[in-house]
Amino acid sequence: MTHSPPLRGKGILLCCLLIAVLSGCASLSPSRHEGTARIEIASPGIGGGLELFPSLVTIAPGEKVSWHNQTTYDLQINIDPDESSEKRPAFISHNATVETVFAEPGTYSYTLFFSSAKTFGQATGKIVVEDPNRRPAPSDRDRERPPQERIPDSEPYIL
Repeated sequence: MTHSPPLRGKGILLCCLLIAVLSGCASLSPSRHEGTARIEIASPGIGGGLELFPSLVTIAPGEKVSWHNQTTYDLQINIDPDESSEKRPAFISHNATVETVFAEPGTYSYTLFFSSAKTFGQATGKIVVEDPNRRPAPSDRDRERPPQERIPDSEPYIL
C-alpha cells in the first residue's frame, strides 16, 4: 500500500496565501464614487456611541460628501463653519444617506449626535477641501541653504 504525503499542510498554506492576496485587494481608504467621498456611520452596540469611517476626508472643491447612517437611530448633523445652512443636511434618518457639496476650500468640522434626548453620544469628524491653487509648503530639503565656506585641500590645518 502506498501512502501519499498529507495534503492538509498544503491546503492550510494555500488558504493562508489566498487570504493574504484577498486582504491586499481590500482598501482602507474612504469609498469614493464619481467625486463623492462616503462616510459610514455605525453604532458598535447598545450604549456604544457612534463610529465614523473614515473620520477624516479630503476632497477637491465642488465634490460631495455623503454620510450613510447604518445605525437604528435618527441622527442630527452640525457642520462648522456652515456658510450655507439651507443647503446642508441637518438630519439623517436611520439606514439613510444624505450628501452635500463643499464648494469652498477650507477645513470643516462636523458633529453627529443622536436626535433623541433619551440617547447620548456623538461623533466628530473633519472634511478638508483642498485649494487647487495653493502651493505646497517647501520641505526642509527644498529650502535654500546659505553657501558653506569650503577650505581648500592645499592649505595646512592648524590645530
